[in-house]
Amino acid sequence: AKARGGSVVGVTVDHGLRPESASEVALVGRWLGARAIPHAVLGWHGTKPTSGVAAAAREARYRLLTDWCRRHGLHHLLLAHHADDQTETFVMRLGRGSGRRGLAGIPASSERNGVRLLRPLLGIPKERLRDTLRGFAQPWIEDPSNDNLKYGRTTTRRGLLRLAAVA
Repeated sequence: AKARGGSVVGVTVDHGLRPESASEVALVGRWLGARAIPHAVLGWHGTKPTSGVAAAAREARYRLLTDWCRRHGLHHLLLAHHADDQTETFVMRLGRGSGRRGLAGIPASSERNGVRLLRPLLGIPKERLRDTLRGFAQPWIEDPSNDNLKYGRTTTRRGLLRLAAVA
């Protein structure tokens, strides 16, 4: 889809960690197709680790996405990190004793593998994004991994929700 002199392509990574992920990725493709936005699916194939899955998946995701961008001559990759992700990252890093650099949080712009990563939604809370989707009658997919307590981010998220309820 043309947008201000450029084009937009949706790119989804299927980590293959859950049986339903392939059908979810296909659904995203249909949603994008209905808006005339091309969609590419990248698969994380091979043996998956038994521990450190979140970190390994993140590394695989960035590698797959930036490799795809380079193959297609794209210099910018927009990512959907939002304000809640930023808060969770800060709290997690604080708990691990990160220094000033780590506590700076997720950068709005960075570079990886020769591709500029841009995060235009970092200042927008997740609920506002959901409200926007509701306004367009656009459903979304909730990744059940986000509720799995074996991941530190889930524990952090729940703790932040409890704090917000008290405030």
